[in-house]
Amino acid sequence: MTSSATPVTENRLKYLHGYPAETLAQVQELITQGQLGQWLQAKYPNGHNVRTDKALFEYVQALKQSHLRGTVGESRFQDFRARH
Repeated sequence: MTSSATPVTENRLKYLHGYPAETLAQVQELITQGQLGQWLQAKYPNGHNVRTDKALFEYVQALKQSHLRGTVGESRFQDFRARH
């Protein structure tokens, strides 16, 4: 590693929290070499437009509305279970 390399920290890789140490080390090495973007582009050539936490939240809410329409909500399910 070069002296300009920044060690893996929770703040830098907060979205990878919970991944194995080996995976985090591989990601850190790609960052250090300046190749993470290139690697991700090769692995996932079709990008998306979700660039902020707000955009991600809105995207997930739309998915939930689309796929969970007509399903029983959690509170109604608990009421149903209590009665049966």
